[in-house]
Amino acid sequence: MNKIKVEMGAVPETMLQTMYARARESQKPDAKKLSGRGEI
Repeated sequence: MNKIKVEMGAVPETMLQTMYARARESQKPDAKKLSGRGEI
């Protein structure tokens, strides 16, 4: 797989970090599942 370097500003980079952390957290066996409206 080829890696592509992407340049981002501060805000998009922060948003990406948050999404990545949430995705990792959702893969845990004890993760809480959210409804479509963001409620537990």
